[in-house]
Amino acid sequence: MNKDELSFEILGHRFKFRAESDDNLDPKDVVKEVRDSLLKIQRTSDDLDPGKLAILVALELASKKLKIEAEYRFNIEKFHSEATQALKSLDIEPPSFQ
Repeated sequence: MNKDELSFEILGHRFKFRAESDDNLDPKDVVKEVRDSLLKIQRTSDDLDPGKLAILVALELASKKLKIEAEYRFNIEKFHSEATQALKSLDIEPPSFQ
């Protein structure tokens, strides 16, 4: 098995996972994130069947991803606005980014 590949079990199913070659992600961290979400949901609803549980985990992880993306966009726009203001205060015409 490749050192960047991880074999693991979730909900009674065995998987092998490998991060994309251009990722700086450790597969163990990815699997831990999935397991943490799974355990969190199981604590609140321990009678869910595995299929529903998997969907709830996917929804939680997708929500986290979208929140991070929105925060990233907000921060980039804020940085751009502040950099533009700083350049204008120095009488420097900011470059146009489209």
